[in-house]
Amino acid sequence: LNNDEAEKLSNSILDTGKALGLSNDEAVKLVAGISTATGLSMEQADVFAKQTTLLAQQAGAAPDQVLKDIANSSETVAKFTDASGENIAKAAIQAQKLGISLDKFGRNDGWSC
Repeated sequence: LNNDEAEKLSNSILDTGKALGLSNDEAVKLVAGISTATGLSMEQADVFAKQTTLLAQQAGAAPDQVLKDIANSSETVAKFTDASGENIAKAAIQAQKLGISLDKFGRNDGWSC
């Protein structure tokens, strides 16, 4: 990435975080964690976060809580993610609806999403 592209990406990640009620650190941690765990580029991971927000809203889950859980569950995300990360989004949504963390959901082998 050149400087302009890096700045645009940074602004996009921070804007996504702000819109979702995430701190700057949480937003960066989320996107970086998704990128690392799935092999998606940072740009793709940012889009993934936005798509997860829409999925959470459709499922009646709190998008900010779902994304914070993903951001704070990097070990579980790395252990269970598929190439697209879609299973992590679904699992985090289900965990939030059940009132448990993604880490606890993964430890209890709740992985049927």
